[in-house]
Amino acid sequence: KRFGQRLAVDKISLTIEHQNHLAILGPSGAGKSTLLRIIAGLERSDMGELRIDGRVANALPPSQRGLAYMSQDYALYPQLNVRQNLETALLPLKLQRFERDARCAEALAWFDIELLAEQFPAQLSGGQAQRVALAKALIRRPHWLLLDEPFSQLDCRLRDELRELLLKVCEHYRTCLIFVTHDPLDALRMASKLALLIDGRLVQYDTPLRVYRTPHCRRAAELVSPWGVHWLGSQSCDEAAAESSPALVSQLRTELTRGTSIGFRPEDAQLQCASNRLGNRPSVESKIIMSVAVERVQSLGFAQLVYVQSHGRQYACLIPAAEMLPEQPQLVIAADALLHCPQD
Repeated sequence: KRFGQRLAVDKISLTIEHQNHLAILGPSGAGKSTLLRIIAGLERSDMGELRIDGRVANALPPSQRGLAYMSQDYALYPQLNVRQNLETALLPLKLQRFERDARCAEALAWFDIELLAEQFPAQLSGGQAQRVALAKALIRRPHWLLLDEPFSQLDCRLRDELRELLLKVCEHYRTCLIFVTHDPLDALRMASKLALLIDGRLVQYDTPLRVYRTPHCRRAAELVSPWGVHWLGSQSCDEAAAESSPALVSQLRTELTRGTSIGFRPEDAQLQCASNRLGNRPSVESKIIMSVAVERVQSLGFAQLVYVQSHGRQYACLIPAAEMLPEQPQLVIAADALLHCPQD
């Protein structure tokens, strides 16, 4: 799909099966929303083929694709109350009155918005409007539910509530969820398949766990890492050489000269005390170890994000909330926690 000279979507090929949930993850401008709108029938691709249930759907109008689409602005009619907004979604189905009433009552109950039925969109909070919009999208019981950044405007508590509720409702109605997000936690927690888009291209398509553990490139690793990635260079190997496994340091240097990017995530690093060098000190085999100085600590409630410095380079380490910081800290990364990525 092109917009003028800009190539928004470039030769993307993927398959999503019924009752699976697909997250489309990428930075701003990656083509995520454009791809979603092509699936929904709100944009026409310039080339390529879209199939739904084995049938070519490029020319099918949105109403005949068996799907519901919810945009970031929720698309609620301001002149209609909540119940009337839900009823408008049922009009194409031409249901009898008692069926429409039953579906409205069920949708209001599912999303816990019965008390809001007579209110208008302008009277709703962001979380309430989100629930109404989701109820409106699901009231027709579509095979596919398409959501564009569904949680971007909500606080953490509401995000968690709606994540779980949405998964429960989709499971109940056997609805396949396809959603766009730039938040790796949304993608990792909700999706059974994850599509990574960068500059309009599909750079990786797999289960969230495989994408997280074996990213295909540096930018892919950074996209699925909530607390970022630290990339090691030859200077890092020099800093670590005195304490680390010599064989591992030699291997990393070889990979770096061949153009491989080596990195680690804060959640995969540990802090240990340098005084453990004797006696019960953990083996250095298959570990990178660097002496560091603690710069600052950020509490995340369940954990501490500790920023450390070594020879002018800053790293972060995610450790348990109750863990005491060592007086002579060393940053420790096991070999099997290191990321090995080709250059982008």
